[in-house]
Amino acid sequence: MLSKEQQVESDLWKYRNGMVNVAWLVGVARNVTKRGGDLQQTNNLNHTIPFHLNEGDSMPSRVSDRATIKVVGRLGGEKVGDDYSVVLRVLSFHTPSVIDLPPRRFWNQVLRPGIPQDDVRPDTYAEESVQALTGGRINEGSSNTVRVAGFVAAYRLQRAGAKKENGELSNGALLLLLRQTKDEKDLLPIMIYGRLAEAHANRIQIADALLIDGRLRVDAKPTGEPAGPDGIVPVKRRLYIQANTISSVDFGSEIKTVPDWAKDLYESVRKEPGRRPTGAAPRRGPTQPFSVQQASPSPDWKPPIERAGSGPVDAELSNEQQLLDGVDPSILQSFGR
Repeated sequence: MLSKEQQVESDLWKYRNGMVNVAWLVGVARNVTKRGGDLQQTNNLNHTIPFHLNEGDSMPSRVSDRATIKVVGRLGGEKVGDDYSVVLRVLSFHTPSVIDLPPRRFWNQVLRPGIPQDDVRPDTYAEESVQALTGGRINEGSSNTVRVAGFVAAYRLQRAGAKKENGELSNGALLLLLRQTKDEKDLLPIMIYGRLAEAHANRIQIADALLIDGRLRVDAKPTGEPAGPDGIVPVKRRLYIQANTISSVDFGSEIKTVPDWAKDLYESVRKEPGRRPTGAAPRRGPTQPFSVQQASPSPDWKPPIERAGSGPVDAELSNEQQLLDGVDPSILQSFGR
């Protein structure tokens, strides 16, 4: 775990393999063990966020069940079966600022039957604290903030209006798998919801370097098994990052160095232009956001990148269009809502 001296020097901890990777979360500690626990941010116990200690670290005595804590952590990715999920590893624990606490409404949700809940609440709420200190509005995102930079390894779009497997119509969803390491299974699932998902999909290519600002979310889907004696419906859970913004990368700041595997990924796309599938919407105008230029890498090579746009979409994408072979459609379905 970070020492007090290391916590002051953010360059020592906010990068993973030279790429920005940090999460700040505030909530109530639950199910604390010697190696980890859960962070509760709402009254929905299916949405508690698991956290894990790194090898060699020990759990501080102040991190006990029902204690209000702040976690500064680093995110890794794992693949279990066909599912991609985020793993939160703790860098340090802190006593949270009162203005960082989750707002009251997160704890007073009306939940459907079968969803577990209890009466645990934080010591205070952001509304009371902010009103008393500033008289202003609360920042609901301050209790759950994520910033990561990396290279696009895969992506898949589900159009707004497309019929999902459960018969409901999608609001639009784009799944990005962001890569920060040589391990091809260590991928961070990023979700963008709404009609902008399609606009982003038409401007992204494999090997693009992106900066994601968002929040850590838990996807909990029923397993199909019957409810237990307590009436609770069994669910399968996974963590993902819900993007608030997608923007260009500042090389030297958000990505310190470009690793060899990223150069190889770029080269594979440059040599195989067909990896952007037939039927994808063409790009408009002389400037093509997120384009990978036809140039030979040099020792100082940086993947060309421009800020994501939200302009008009030029062509419709079919419901089942897969934007990269190897990304199972069921993976996106599992994250859909």
